[in-house]
Amino acid sequence: MNNHVVIMAGGIGSRFWPMSSPEMPKQFIDVLGCGRTL
Repeated sequence: MNNHVVIMAGGIGSRFWPMSSPEMPKQFIDVLGCGRTL
């Protein structure tokens, strides 16, 4: 199994909208689609 690291730091997340929101901050989004988050 390969491990991947994604560092999503700082800011209000406006460039990651509409995936991120106040209810679902970017650190909790399943970016890789594997069912796991930070």
